[in-house]
Amino acid sequence: MPQIVGRDPPSDWLVVDTGDQSVHLFLPELRGEYDLDGMWQRRLVQHAIQFLM
Repeated sequence: MPQIVGRDPPSDWLVVDTGDQSVHLFLPELRGEYDLDGMWQRRLVQHAIQFLM
């Protein structure tokens, strides 16, 4: 059964934990502040560089 984390106290960021996956839900302005897309992109580039070396 999925669990929702971050509801109490009210939050602009919710995490839904399905057991084998986690889904992060943000308000648009908070999503931009944390830049998770950019973080993952940089991490993928780091892995690609390590793979090529």
